[in-house]
Amino acid sequence: MITPKFALAIVLPGAGASDIVHAAIKNEVHIIDKEEYLHGKDYIGMGDEYRGVLNGDAISLLFVLPGNNSLLGNSVETVESALKQINVVD
Repeated sequence: MITPKFALAIVLPGAGASDIVHAAIKNEVHIIDKEEYLHGKDYIGMGDEYRGVLNGDAISLLFVLPGNNSLLGNSVETVESALKQINVVD
């Protein structure tokens, strides 16, 4: 599987700028935008909307957690897995 080169950073409470930078380097992606995490937002559907948007390249969702932790979602399955890991879905 090819890891997408671009990501939208979804920043969870407590995460700061250094966490975002570390996550981008660790996951080898370029952050094109960031937004604060909103409980209840449809991130699975949001991930689908970003498939093949930028010059045919997929845009991943990069969940940025405090403490230099991150989870990269580049498919429905990986976004759902990330949300489960941060205790957002059952």
